[in-house]
Order: sequence, then structure tokens, then C-alpha cells
Amino acid sequence: MKQKLTTLLKAVAGLNLLQAALRLMFFYIMITGGIDQFLEVAIDAGTLQILGIAFLILGLGGLISVYGFIKGLEWGVKAVLTVNILTILLDLLGYLVQSSAFMGLIIPVLTLVILVKERKNWEQVE
Repeated sequence: MKQKLTTLLKAVAGLNLLQAALRLMFFYIMITGGIDQFLEVAIDAGTLQILGIAFLILGLGGLISVYGFIKGLEWGVKAVLTVNILTILLDLLGYLVQSSAFMGLIIPVLTLVILVKERKNWEQVE
């Protein structure tokens, strides 16, 4: 698949790379025991483990999807879309626990808006 990487699509790649790095950073903070400073309410250990696994999966998935997106691989856009939709779902659930989880919606929602706007540039070009 040939893909025209416009400035907006480059921004999508950069934002998603940032999002993946932040998810992996939060995973690291969780496994080193420093997550308490970011929590508004106490969360039990089991929930923290599930959240940590989700951060790890979304972080690694984000890195892989950005790679496929930048390289113009057939699965790249679908992977970026999937990771962002899953991120939105996780952050909406997180919002039920603490309001700061709403911040995690910014990059995925912006990504979806840009991808819809730039659809002609990431669809297959003959």
C-alpha cells in the first residue's frame, strides 16, 4: 500500500508515539510502586495489576501500530485505529474512578478526527 504521509498524518504518528511512550511510562511507574502519587482515590492491588497490563498492552500496541502506520503497511492504519479505540474505552472506564483519566482521551480522539479528515491520504493509492 502506498500512502501519502501529509503533515497531519505525520502529526498522528507523532501523537501516537507520544501516547505509547506515556502508557509505557505509567506501566513502569506502576511496577516500581510510584503510581500512588497520580491517584485521586485508593485502588486495590488487583485493579492496579489489570491497569498495568492494559498500559503495557496499549503502549506496546501503540509502538507497533505507529511503525506499521509510518511504513505504510496494510495493517498500520487499522492498528492505529484499534489501539486508539481501546485507549478511549480504557480512559472512559478510568474516568469513572478519577476525573484526570479524561486527559487520556485527547490524543485518541484527535487521532480519530484527523484520520477521518485525511482518509483519502491513507487509503490505498493506485
